[in-house]
Amino acid sequence: MHARVVILIGSLEQGGAQSMALRLLDGFENLRIEVHLVTLDGNREVPVHGDPRRAAELSGRIIALGKADAARNTFRKVLSAPWQWVRLHFVLRRLKSGVLISFMERANILSLMSLGRRRRIISIRKHLSMALAAKPLPKRVLIRLLYPLFLRRAQGINLNSREAARNFQALFSVPEDKISVIHNNCDRDLLLSMAEKPLPAEFAPVFDKPVILACGRLVKAKGFQHLLPAFRAVHSRHPDLRLVILGDGPLKKELLQLSRDLDIDRFVHWPGYQDNPFAWMGRSSIFVLSSLAEGFPNALLEAMTLGLPVISTACPSGPREILDEYSRDYGEITEMTPTKYGILVPCFDRKSKGVLESARAGQEAMSRAILTLHENGDLRNRYSRAAKERAAAFSVDRFYKQWLELVE
Repeated sequence: MHARVVILIGSLEQGGAQSMALRLLDGFENLRIEVHLVTLDGNREVPVHGDPRRAAELSGRIIALGKADAARNTFRKVLSAPWQWVRLHFVLRRLKSGVLISFMERANILSLMSLGRRRRIISIRKHLSMALAAKPLPKRVLIRLLYPLFLRRAQGINLNSREAARNFQALFSVPEDKISVIHNNCDRDLLLSMAEKPLPAEFAPVFDKPVILACGRLVKAKGFQHLLPAFRAVHSRHPDLRLVILGDGPLKKELLQLSRDLDIDRFVHWPGYQDNPFAWMGRSSIFVLSSLAEGFPNALLEAMTLGLPVISTACPSGPREILDEYSRDYGEITEMTPTKYGILVPCFDRKSKGVLESARAGQEAMSRAILTLHENGDLRNRYSRAAKERAAAFSVDRFYKQWLELVE
């Protein structure tokens, strides 16, 4: 008999952690485990499931503690935390939760502060040092203050990459036996079926030309402000190429202006957030991850599952573990670096000897990598086959088995 499981997360706004929480909900429910997903806020942007019938079934297992917007500022979130803490206890008591799995910092801290005897597993979905550096000062201070106070209450601390796990241990000196690493997964069959669905009619003509695809929220950490200059250099040699960036976010106006300033706005397309990015991936030529930091990039793994040759920045964390199963130490990535399953390029905000270097080296390496793949059909085909081979290691069955072992 399995303990009843509650999965806690801040919201279901678009993001990799949200997608993984929903997949865990789906998997546990399929295993006949009594499971619910609880959100602190009311945002629901990520599709619950690719199958509408299954989405309707799972929606009945999702509980929102409130209707607040996850985008509100840190001060307002702190003010609402006591009420959410009380409301969470009512829900946990009603559901008779035996295991509480939380995703992301706000949910993790509320979980660790919760009362009652239950197994608490917190899940860190980012390279925390990089994530903290990008957060506002009040949020950074709160996380650095509260984690050390309450981490002892966690029975398990889960991360989605080995690099992120090492970083977390260095930050908080937690015991080795509490740490686990479970990589994200891809449902290959579901992705293949979704990839066959039609595109929105107004964007279908874009794919009359070869398309470079990128996905992610339009925020600084995704590095699109560096991808655009890199694409401009490529486009000057291959005017037939198009760049499609799926996603929405606060930097949209700024990025649109940058594409106009670079005089490439006619060749860059911004369809916004798409419920089915796989239909776009299935029709693209190359996938690019331009992030400055990640946890474990779902979009990179999904593109590889669909056989796209991929290029990624060597950002912390995840891309190296995906593109090389042995995580060989390539040293500092300072130029375009082919690996077994894709191409790594320097991170755009790379530091050398503690000094932040110009982003130009990263942009030039990204341009060379795109040109290399676009101009070499044999290499594209080889990386396409290699991508599918590597993605098979991140199976749904393995993901659920590892989580089940962790819960039990």
